[in-house]
Amino acid sequence: MAQVLDAPTLEGSAAEQALAGEILLVMQSQGRFFETGLPIRQPVAALAEYATARKLVKKDAIKAVEAAVRANPLVFALEGEGENLTVVTTRDGISPTMRAEGMSHSFPHRLTEPAAAPPPEPKARPERPLINTNWYNEIVVPAGAEDEEDEDEEETADAAIFAELMEAHQETVVESPLDSAVTPVEHEEEVAAELEEVVEAAADASTPAGALEAALTSDPRFVSFGPEYFLRDMLESYGRNDTRRVSEYIKERGEPLSDVDMLLDVYGKRRTDTDFQAACFSLNAHLATEKDFEFVGTTERRLWSVEGLPTIGSEKRKAADLGQDYRVLLDYPTPADEESSEAEEYVEHILTYYEYEYGVLPLDGDLARFFPQAYLRGQRSAVITFEAPQHYLTFNVEIRFPTGNRGGFLSGFSTFFHENLVPGALFTIERGDTAGTYRIQYLQVSAQERKLLQVDEKKGKFTFKPVTFYCATRDQMLLSEHRLPRLAQMKPLDARDRRVLAKVVAAAFERGGENVGEASAPRYLAEFDDLFALANIERPTSTEALRAILTSGASGFAEEDGLYYYSPSA
Repeated sequence: MAQVLDAPTLEGSAAEQALAGEILLVMQSQGRFFETGLPIRQPVAALAEYATARKLVKKDAIKAVEAAVRANPLVFALEGEGENLTVVTTRDGISPTMRAEGMSHSFPHRLTEPAAAPPPEPKARPERPLINTNWYNEIVVPAGAEDEEDEDEEETADAAIFAELMEAHQETVVESPLDSAVTPVEHEEEVAAELEEVVEAAADASTPAGALEAALTSDPRFVSFGPEYFLRDMLESYGRNDTRRVSEYIKERGEPLSDVDMLLDVYGKRRTDTDFQAACFSLNAHLATEKDFEFVGTTERRLWSVEGLPTIGSEKRKAADLGQDYRVLLDYPTPADEESSEAEEYVEHILTYYEYEYGVLPLDGDLARFFPQAYLRGQRSAVITFEAPQHYLTFNVEIRFPTGNRGGFLSGFSTFFHENLVPGALFTIERGDTAGTYRIQYLQVSAQERKLLQVDEKKGKFTFKPVTFYCATRDQMLLSEHRLPRLAQMKPLDARDRRVLAKVVAAAFERGGENVGEASAPRYLAEFDDLFALANIERPTSTEALRAILTSGASGFAEEDGLYYYSPSA
């Protein structure tokens, strides 16, 4: 943690002192790893935007920031003019002073950089003996030989032909060849993408891949595992003892294991063995026939699980109930951003209260495209590995694929969410260095303390309790007592009402909306962002589903000039 320094004395009015203190805190947080006396710079425009977002000023934020800075010349300094005006301070909260030229410390350079060696003396160049020139002074041209003019004409013709060939070659080669070198991870991703294309093509019987799959499936000489086929005579045979050994080893490790791990550890195989691929396929094909084993792998990793392993997911709610809650994603899916190339490298997400409470994420939109699909037909789930480098954590996450009446989701984030984040936190997920691994990271900020929404399990009511957190958040998704005071002492919806999306949205209006009607005939007004945060307290709700309910014109909902209304009596 950063060292806490004594706050400097601030001057100006009470408002200017408060604003100057907030600016100093932000800049000290930015430069907490800076050297003492090293200037920390922030544009006035950026500080004004920050003050506006935190509601520190009411009107002209730029003038307010500039006034607060000018009132404290011992703490801040200003550089530039106009739009380029910049605030400067140091980690100690003292205005930086200019150093005189030539006063910098040169000892480290003199210690680590040796003095330049003197240039070597020029060496005398020995004279070389001259070659006798008589051999070319007396050149006799034989009779009938071509003269120099004929030779010049032939050379000109050859040069013209060579120029035409070069021009034709340049027209053919439009672009220079690209560098074909790829990393191992990129190679695995390319192989997985090609395999997915083959799987999609094999599902269509009219394509060559579909016809080939039909022929291989009906031929008893071949054995299949997913989209892969092997000759039966080339496979290794496994018996009951092998099944027992593999099952005991997975239970001993306490987590799903890949076919590669089992072959290396249980059977002593080596990756360099010529029959290693056949051994992997043989083991997978054998375990697929055993009822005690469940395939939880992907295209990148073939993972297997057995009965008796610890459950990956929330202890507060069953996976089947979570899938029922996420059924809304089947009716109102969120479209993925197909034009964004960044979605292939990482995704951003804002945590809702429901996701925080149960440690889940929706398999929808960009998240659905980012994570792998099912490898086998009828596969219910897959297990992937997450890394949290900010806290040196590694944990498994289960992907629950959508079915006919249940939506898809990711489960297993409960511990990470409850220890490091709050509802409304912004975080990113990117691919890891190895296949099947992902990294989750968030922006760490200075400590903030708010009274945030929680559920009192004993009393069965909502309550607000003080929470200290260190993650960046979106204010419109932060369920604090300052924004939603009426939620205190309210009761959550019962299980029957929370299944109906219209009743959940109606409750969101009553909990956070403003009554613009009469006492006898209330009419609630609310903005979309507030309704989205409130509706996601007790059940997951996509923006498409919420917008469809609000604009349906039924159940008392109405839209006027970008605002949304709800009349309970309608």
